[in-house]
Amino acid sequence: EMGGGRRAQLIAAACTGVSATTLVTGHFVSTTTYDVMFSAALTWLLARSVRTGESWLLVPAGLALGLGLLNKPLIGVLAAALLVGIALAGPRRLLRSGWLWAGAAVVAVCGAPYLVWQALNGWPELHMAGSIAGGDAQGGRIGFIPFQLLLVSPVLAPVWIAGLVRVFRAGPGRPFRFLGIGYLLLAAVYLLAGGKAYYLAGMYPALLAAGAIATDGWLRDVRGRARLLAAALGLSLVVGAVVGLAVLAARALGPVLALNPDAGEQVA
Repeated sequence: EMGGGRRAQLIAAACTGVSATTLVTGHFVSTTTYDVMFSAALTWLLARSVRTGESWLLVPAGLALGLGLLNKPLIGVLAAALLVGIALAGPRRLLRSGWLWAGAAVVAVCGAPYLVWQALNGWPELHMAGSIAGGDAQGGRIGFIPFQLLLVSPVLAPVWIAGLVRVFRAGPGRPFRFLGIGYLLLAAVYLLAGGKAYYLAGMYPALLAAGAIATDGWLRDVRGRARLLAAALGLSLVVGAVVGLAVLAARALGPVLALNPDAGEQVA
């Protein structure tokens, strides 16, 4: 949707596939597993609407948001940040479209059971959020930004960082600047509110997509860079598998548990 060719698409898929987020959450059922999926679907549909000019795509985007809310409310915060990004950087035609209201109606219908249950039970989600804000998971506020380098992979972080830079530069990535604004706004909100570092995971598929295009151009400039990228992908896969998958003996899990406490739950 952002204009990448087949190799850029392959780079984006490979980086996403070997990312720590995918390997850690992709093999067991948790709310984060589905949150990343629905968030990726939402950003993809918005990017497609921007490319094609088809505002009716806001309706399936509303469906992704509404179903995502039944899983976890974080996607609602993501959607709000993206709307702010669209209001600031465009394309503002999406905000003037009647399809936005149709999508909002879909969100309201899908998300109503969640809101009704929360209201009838004293809004326990707010109590949970307060408890999380007072914790120090993933290093708390101090570790929030450094942890972002681990969510994909330390050696592949330059790819999504390049994507973030690309959408802010003038040029082909300019129409997708709202994604960059949304990401930075989310980071600020979660950092100030004491959210967990992995709450930003749903934005990385979009940033990796933009970054894969930049990386594709980087590979064309100098020979041998493809080997460097392949090595980074291989290293990320190995490290991600060790941290996220059940490949180590229980006695060797000590260092892994510091990064991924859920690894201990895979031991019978």
